[in-house]
Amino acid sequence: MKKAILILLVFGKLFWGCAPLPSTTLKTEMSSFKKEGMIAATLSLEDKRMMSEYTLKYEQINGTGSKSLFVDQLNLKKNDFVYNNGQVKFGYSAGDFKEGNKDVYLFNIIKPAGKYRIYELDIFHNSGSQLNQYNYKVPLDITFEIVEGKISYLGEINIFIKDKITKLINSIERDRVKFREINPNIIF
Repeated sequence: MKKAILILLVFGKLFWGCAPLPSTTLKTEMSSFKKEGMIAATLSLEDKRMMSEYTLKYEQINGTGSKSLFVDQLNLKKNDFVYNNGQVKFGYSAGDFKEGNKDVYLFNIIKPAGKYRIYELDIFHNSGSQLNQYNYKVPLDITFEIVEGKISYLGEINIFIKDKITKLINSIERDRVKFREINPNIIF
């Protein structure tokens, strides 16, 4: 029995510990044909729970989006599982680094030029049993603009999950260093 529990713990840690971070697949190429630009930012979570998956959701509120539903469908199929259209998944992993008690994640968004809004942090908690699975949503209202051919810095989105309190913090000096450590092509 003890062996079975130990094996489950080891495989569970491997499974949850191997969930990809957005920083492992940071994209750096912007298409001039699609008039793309980039926003670089960090997400920090206070009172983060183990065994929870976090997804930051955003939408375009105006800009140069495609005019064809067919083209939109083709673009959706080109995106991978970390950078789906309109969301950034943070998985079950610890952040890229810790600052005090908070996990901090690096991410970027490459999209056509325009105005966008981050509107929600979706949290899926799964401790292994159906009785202990639930979705929890933290409403957000953070607007930003993507400029064609430019890399812009949004800031650190700091979220206190239990209280649903969000702060946008300017941590540009720290984040410049952290982004350069992971991908020296992202300069803002």
